[in-house]
Amino acid sequence: MKEAITAVPKRSATAAARVQELEVEVAAEKQGAAALRDQLHGQQDELEALKKKVEESEEAREKQTEEIGNLKKQLDETNALLRQLFTLNKD
Repeated sequence: MKEAITAVPKRSATAAARVQELEVEVAAEKQGAAALRDQLHGQQDELEALKKKVEESEEAREKQTEEIGNLKKQLDETNALLRQLFTLNKD
């Protein structure tokens, strides 16, 4: 019977050690999860910044396309005026 009494503390010590191991594992996993969350937030911030740059680039491209259209229109008008001047000079 004396052996049974000494076995219980061994089991308790083993269980306590296992609980401590599990607590360490949980703490490490929490720390890892927090690091991953921080990394995810950083990547989300980068993604938002890239989206903003894409939007700004698209707006700039649209503005340039509009300016090119205006310049082509002005060139066509200038060419038409030059043709008229050449026609007047030939007469």
